Amino acid sequence: LLEDGSPSSKLIVEGANLFVTAEARQKLYEDAGVLIVKDSSANKGGVITSSYEICAAMLASEEEFLENKDAIVAEVLAKLRGFAKLEAELLFQEAELYGQSLPEV
Repeated sequence: LLEDGSPSSKLIVEGANLFVTAEARQKLYEDAGVLIVKDSSANKGGVITSSYEICAAMLASEEEFLENKDAIVAEVLAKLRGFAKLEAELLFQEAELYGQSLPEV
């Protein structure tokens, strides 16, 4: 908080499993205009990447993976960036449309 008691940030991104309750999220939004991105939205990239790692380990030998690693990583990053952008746009559109804190996705 700033010296006058106002928030120092208008956006909080929750860490994995370090979340703010729904009531606190709404109160921060109503009283201070603070938007909070839920941990489930913020951490999707890690969960998706972990799934790709498991699939790669099951479908390719270490040698095959290393031969194709640059292409696989580039494809995964492109997908993650695309999905993250779409979700962020949707969350902020919903918040603006309904005049409420960010939806819980």
